[in-house]
Amino acid sequence: MQEHKAEILKGLKATHKYISSRFFYDENGDQIFQEIMKMPEYYIPEAEGQIIQNQSDKISSALRSKNTALNVVELGAGDGTKTVHFLKTLNEELELTYTPLDISPHILNTNKNHIQSQLPNLKIQPKAGNYFETLEQVARSEGDKLYLFLGTTIGNYELNDAVQFTKWLQNMMLPNDSLIIAFDLKKEPRKIMKAYDDPQGITKRFNLNLLDRLNRELDANFDKNNFRHFPAYNPVNGEMKSYLISDIEQNVTIAGEHIHFKSFEPIYTEISLKYSFDKIRDLVQQSNLKIEDLFTNENHRYTWALMTK
Repeated sequence: MQEHKAEILKGLKATHKYISSRFFYDENGDQIFQEIMKMPEYYIPEAEGQIIQNQSDKISSALRSKNTALNVVELGAGDGTKTVHFLKTLNEELELTYTPLDISPHILNTNKNHIQSQLPNLKIQPKAGNYFETLEQVARSEGDKLYLFLGTTIGNYELNDAVQFTKWLQNMMLPNDSLIIAFDLKKEPRKIMKAYDDPQGITKRFNLNLLDRLNRELDANFDKNNFRHFPAYNPVNGEMKSYLISDIEQNVTIAGEHIHFKSFEPIYTEISLKYSFDKIRDLVQQSNLKIEDLFTNENHRYTWALMTK
C-alpha cells in the first residue's frame, strides 16, 4: 500500500473524503469477502450459479460457432470457486487456457489450486497485479480470447467510469474475441440493503478492515470504535454506496500527516451500481460493443451479457 500513499492521502484530504474500494483486499479482506460470498443475504453467488448451471451449454454453443480454442481471461478472478463449473462446460467443447487476473497473489494461489483439483489438465497462467496493467500483456498474446468480468465488479464503477472501462476493454479486443460482463439488476431495495448490511455484521467487518490495513501498512492510528459502517441505496439511480462514518470529531495520523474528521463525517468507500436492461444497452452502445445475447438467472434479477466488437 506504500506505493498508493499519495492517492489515499488525496482522498482523505478531499472535501468529501473517499478511499478506493480496491484497497479492501489484503489477506484478511480476502478472507472476509469469502465469508460475504457465503452469507444467505448475499444473493450474487446463487444468482450467478443459476446462470452457470442452466446456461453454460448455451454460452458454450455461441462461442463454439466462431472459436475452436480460447484463452479465458478472468478479471478480478477471486478464488475460482464459481468459474470452475463454467470452465468445465467450455472444456468439453473447446481447447482452453485459463488466465486469472487478480490484485491478490494469495487469492490467485487459492484459485489455481482449486481449478487444478477439478481440471488437472487445464493450462493455468495466473497473473497478479492491477488488471489495467496485466490485461494489456495478455491482450497482446496470440489466440482468441474470452474476457470475463463477473460478480458485481462492473457495479464498482460510477456510470461514466464504467463506460470508459468498457471502451478500454473493447479497444483491447481482437475481431474474434468475446466478452462477458455480469450485471446486478435493480430489485427490491430491502433485499439489496441486506446484502450490504447483514445482521451478522460481516459486511461491517469488511468495511472496517480497511482501517486496520491503513494502521498496519501506512502507520495510521484509526480507532475502529470511533467509526461505523453505513450503507445507503438509491432506488432511482441504482447506486448502492458504503461509507465509514466518524462518530466523533477527531484527528487521525496517517503516513505522518494529520487528517481531521468532523462529527459524523463520512469516508466514501464503495459503490455497487445496480443496472436496468436499458442502462446495460446504453452502456454497451456507448462502448462500441454489440450484445450477442443476455443470460439471466431464474428470477431475472441478474444477467450475463455476451458481447463482441
